[in-house]
Amino acid sequence: FDWGSNGSINVAPTNVGWWGHCHNEAPLNAMGIDPQKAVSLYRADRGVDSNKALANYTADDAWDIAGAFTSDHEGRPAWNSTRTGRGTRVDETSFVGTRNNGLHTLNIQLAGGRSFEIDAEVTSLTDASGKSQDPKAIFRENVENEDGTFSTNSMYLKTNAQKDDQITIDVAGCTMELETKYITFDAQGNPTQKTGTVTLDPTEDKFVKLTEKISRRNPGAKGGEILEQYYNAKTKEYYSITQKVSEENSFKKEEVTRSATTAVSGLEHTTETEYDSVEVLFNYFMDNPGLPKTYDTSPDAPVWNYPVDREKLDLLKEVTVEENGHNYTYRTFNLLYSTMGGPEDQNQKFIIKFNEQGKIVDNCALDPMPDFAYRQDHWTAAPITTDSQGATAYNVMALSKGYLLRQGGNSISDVETKLWEQEAALLFASLSNETAEGHAYIFQKGDGSLVSFADKASFHKAVEADKALRRAQAN
Repeated sequence: FDWGSNGSINVAPTNVGWWGHCHNEAPLNAMGIDPQKAVSLYRADRGVDSNKALANYTADDAWDIAGAFTSDHEGRPAWNSTRTGRGTRVDETSFVGTRNNGLHTLNIQLAGGRSFEIDAEVTSLTDASGKSQDPKAIFRENVENEDGTFSTNSMYLKTNAQKDDQITIDVAGCTMELETKYITFDAQGNPTQKTGTVTLDPTEDKFVKLTEKISRRNPGAKGGEILEQYYNAKTKEYYSITQKVSEENSFKKEEVTRSATTAVSGLEHTTETEYDSVEVLFNYFMDNPGLPKTYDTSPDAPVWNYPVDREKLDLLKEVTVEENGHNYTYRTFNLLYSTMGGPEDQNQKFIIKFNEQGKIVDNCALDPMPDFAYRQDHWTAAPITTDSQGATAYNVMALSKGYLLRQGGNSISDVETKLWEQEAALLFASLSNETAEGHAYIFQKGDGSLVSFADKASFHKAVEADKALRRAQAN
């Protein structure tokens, strides 16, 4: 329940209507799955009642089947081997690029080696020299030069070794506006999430409250203690106040202690950059020309992924320079694409640095990049399949929910796959160009084999003939 990735369970109302969107729809979009045809299915099996033998399914029904096959029921599909009864590997899938989860952290380093972090997004930034900086573009390792090359960002400090889209910059001496988020007590003593705005100006000699947070809860009761944290951007000093919140005081703040003023030795900010994944997206494009792709069209935390219906990569500029006795070529590209939904055509420019052997050695995004793409590796969407060792494997969740079992069954030996086979046939009929254009007419014979009719008239002629035969057999 840590929706905000802030290390604590969220207590504020959270809209989770997006949950399950990307990991279920992305593989379908990447494969270009888009059912267009309605399907009429007639089953000649004498075990099927005559009044249920003919059924009609819409294209939306076919799409629902595709979604059901792909859905992992809110979690990556877990597979067990029927040979060992333990977990096994069936497929491999991955995203291209690093997913933006919306991390924004201000780190205050105190004299003596202590430090603390607050959830704060930079909305405005002027650097120590007085130059206004883009609060998003400043979170890059490199920044572009006018000649088509790029250099190391003078404010850049480090990149997270595990999350390569988390960029840390030095913001000591900067004037900043920050949007903060924190957990505190409301007027009734209950935990609540609040947001605020903080301005840090090194020209103003005053302490500003950065944030407050719950430091202790009253066991079995409302309220507790909160810690308020203050910073002076000019004198580079810090102190904190512990406030008591209790029912006895109508949940109003009551100061308990105030810390000594401490010198601040450093001020850093870490943000999940929107200017990331240049090299992997470039290689993905070059390795998969013309193949179906799905991009998350928003570089920030929200996920809006759509299938790409048009895409091209243009070389805009090329500059070769000598550095330390070696030639390096800087190429500026523009990635242009449009998707079946979301925003208009997207243009993302970036520079890639190549060495004399044509290998990529560095890069610099000029625009926010797509948050991620979906890599169309092998994706298995089935109730039962074979694992990487060739043994039968079953979807654990499908089994526990009863989707695999015949009525009254309770173990893997009671698996019934006829429903899934039937739905797979319906989906194929809706997708295939081997069925009639605009509407598929499928006749399932008594032995289970399928016949596709070229038109409605011939299909209904066959249906009426089988119905007549049913009546004759009944007599």
